[in-house]
Amino acid sequence: MSKVSFSADNLVTATKPLITVNALQLESGNSVVRGEVLKKGTTGLAKLGATSDTPYAIALETVDATSSAKALTYSYDCSVKASELTFGAGALANFRDKFVTSTSILVQE
Repeated sequence: MSKVSFSADNLVTATKPLITVNALQLESGNSVVRGEVLKKGTTGLAKLGATSDTPYAIALETVDATSSAKALTYSYDCSVKASELTFGAGALANFRDKFVTSTSILVQE
C-alpha cells in the first residue's frame, strides 16, 4: 500500500471512519483531483461522464492518468463535505439519491 500525505482541506469529515484503498487504478485517459467523485469503469476507476452514472468512490489524491493507468488512493466508505466534491458531470443534486442508495459515502452539507 502506498503512503499518501494529505493537507487539511475539509474534504473528509469525522462523522464516520475513513476507509482508504488503492485496489483499483485510475483508468487511462482520466485525470482527477482530490475530492472528485468516481465511477467503476471497465478496467478500474474513471471520472463520472454522465449524470446517469452511479458514484462509487471519492478520489483522495490528484492523479493524472491521461497517458496510462495509475495507482489512486480513494475511499468508497467515508463521510465528506458536499462543498469539497468535484463532479466530472453534473452536480450534487444529480447524484444525491444515488449516494444514499448505491454507496457507503455520506455527503454532508
